[in-house]
Order: sequence, then C-alpha cells, then structure tokens
Amino acid sequence: MPIREGELLSIVWSDLDLDRDRLVLAEPEKGGIARTLLLPERAVRALRAHRARQAEVVRGGQPGIRRRIRGHRKRTARGGGSSRP
Repeated sequence: MPIREGELLSIVWSDLDLDRDRLVLAEPEKGGIARTLLLPERAVRALRAHRARQAEVVRGGQPGIRRRIRGHRKRTARGGGSSRP
C-alpha cells in the first residue's frame, strides 16, 4: 500500500513500532481509516540508525527534502531503488 507524500513528511517517531517492523498512520487527513504498513528490515535498520542521530521529528527540516523524497519515490516506482548502497 503506497504512502502519500504528506503522510511521509508528517511521520514522527511515535508512529513507528520498530520492534514489530510497522508504521502506523493513525490520523488520515481526508477522513480515511487508520493504516498500518509493514516495513522492510532494511528500512527498520536505517530508521534505527537515523533515530540515533535525530530528535522527535523523523523528516527533519533540511532544505530540499521534498525534492529528494520525490526523486527517491520516482526511482523506486521505476524499479531503480535508491541511489545509495
């Protein structure tokens, strides 16, 4: 199940259950239902490493973050994945 850009950019650590490899999207914007997404182990490892370097907000406030996320999503949709190992 795909995640919308707005949902992705609003994730906070309390939305993640890294022990159970899950992301819970509990407050849908447009009156939808709450969703739980299973996270690949690679994503869980990356998030754990990221959390060690971050505060409460996952997305950060770096300039250009939306552009980087869109680029990564386009590459993933084409089957190219991330440009990083």
